[in-house]
Amino acid sequence: MKKILPIYLFTLIGVCAYAQTISWATYPSPAGQTLPYTYNAGTAPYNMTAVVSRNNTTLGDGTPKYVATNPGTPCYVSGSLALYANQFGNITNAFFNVNMRFNSSANGSCMAVTFTMMDINSDESNGTFLDVIEISAVDGNGVAVPVGNISITAPAGTHVANSGTTRIIRGHNNAAERFDCFYSSSPCNTTSVTITPPAGIPLQSINIRYRPAYGGNANAACGSTTAYWNFSTPRPASQYISISNLSYTTTAGCTPMPVELMNYNAECNAETSLLTWSTASELNNDYFTIEKSTDNENFVKIAIVEGAGTTNTTSNYSYSDRINTSGNSVYYRLSQTDYDGTTKNLGVRAVTCFNEQNQNITIYPNPSSDFLNIEFISETDQTLNIKIFNAIGELLLLQSGQSVPGLNKIELPVFDFPEGIYHIMISGSGVSKSQRIIISR
Repeated sequence: MKKILPIYLFTLIGVCAYAQTISWATYPSPAGQTLPYTYNAGTAPYNMTAVVSRNNTTLGDGTPKYVATNPGTPCYVSGSLALYANQFGNITNAFFNVNMRFNSSANGSCMAVTFTMMDINSDESNGTFLDVIEISAVDGNGVAVPVGNISITAPAGTHVANSGTTRIIRGHNNAAERFDCFYSSSPCNTTSVTITPPAGIPLQSINIRYRPAYGGNANAACGSTTAYWNFSTPRPASQYISISNLSYTTTAGCTPMPVELMNYNAECNAETSLLTWSTASELNNDYFTIEKSTDNENFVKIAIVEGAGTTNTTSNYSYSDRINTSGNSVYYRLSQTDYDGTTKNLGVRAVTCFNEQNQNITIYPNPSSDFLNIEFISETDQTLNIKIFNAIGELLLLQSGQSVPGLNKIELPVFDFPEGIYHIMISGSGVSKSQRIIISR
């Protein structure tokens, strides 16, 4: 049974005779860091920049820290970064997060990565905790690596499932995140993970989120009365895992692109789409191409923007385009071309503009980590529609509600949304607004 909960960063064991390692060995002592903390290791083009962060957790066991040898109690992978939750805080939005970015001077590294994690389990006898791990990755085109390319070998008594492009590991043998009488779990077990990017494409990043079980209904047949976090005290008990060093093998047919895109945003500004993007460095960058579409399928070239050639400093770009305010989305595709004619697609962004009839709608905080507050004054009873779109125009949330005459306030949960840039659209009788929002933790 776990009495304290550390999270460990992986120590990778070589998968073949030519495998090499990116190590956590120089991660600083706890006294030398505050979270979020950025850690750099490895040698380009097989180098890593890792950002370790937390939300609503209390640190324990001196973590985050590098563990050279497994102490046994708690049990860590030898050669790992340990993260420990000395009880999670707000159970519905508590986590540790480790984001690993590879070869940041380009769009990733030509490699497959393997690592191990120890002690993904639960305390079934007392109902005090359940470990949950979420793993996802992004390739050099900025596209999520398919779950089929994220291979997980887990011990008996552990449940592995998919949610979109994320692999989820739960520390008992059931998909439910609740205490129950028939689940099983074993302490100090080891789970192996291998992430392979699509053929011919670099691996850009890996994200690991470690959290407690967020919910679960009672199972009356087993005598359970509630979820883990309400079953006993403390709620939940301390939890931990460990993640080993990263073992990597190079992949063939892959060439990292030289332009590192820092950001690419599009937003409505009156009756104009404003596109902005920045690069951290460029190598032989001739120009950028902007294409436009009304259906996200058929694009027409509308502009060429000259690149900076070769530079190691930040370069900022912008382009404005007239757009209607009917509320229909317009899509912009950005690509980059080298002097030798090699072209790379940098992504699609969507813009939606309203002819705003009411400017007295306030949306805050922005950026937000958990909830958005929407305040406005309505002259009549009316139905209000709220939509949230991601950066490529996909509808992620649709919510309707009834307003009353006078001041209205709506609290909108966004803690399940990944970090990033979104657009919110609010419409009603005499009330409309379109605004870019940022989710950041």
